Amino acid sequence: MTRHEIETLMTEITWGTLCGVLPDGTPYATEVTYLCQNNTILCLSHSKGTMARYLTHCPRVCFKICDSGPLSRPFRAASLFGLAAFHQPSSCEEMIDLWRQLEARVGEQDRYAVARQRCLDGKIYPVLRINVERIAGITDRESRHHEE
Repeated sequence: MTRHEIETLMTEITWGTLCGVLPDGTPYATEVTYLCQNNTILCLSHSKGTMARYLTHCPRVCFKICDSGPLSRPFRAASLFGLAAFHQPSSCEEMIDLWRQLEARVGEQDRYAVARQRCLDGKIYPVLRINVERIAGITDRESRHHEE
């Protein structure tokens, strides 16, 4: 896939898989909704969950986005490799803006209303930021494979 095709896929698909390796070498993956901002992917992943523990061991991740038909044809898939870390938003307003952007992205107003209310009540969740260093994509459509 070309970089443009990968960016189009990232815009169209709202769900991705965050992949890493636990300290004992066990592979681990979790699915998340995400936003893209320049060369950064923002995810609202649990900051005290298994992936968070993984990131203290090794911040290198692969973020996978896939799209296919019911029989795996046609298919498009992109892998984004980079460093991930949790970032604490500076304010409740910043966090609420991220929740609203995610709602707009998935097309469901008030999908995260409970989380927004928790923020207004003083609970501001950390945001997982992935600084993308390399991308790769493959498809069975006209363009075949691209890696940067």
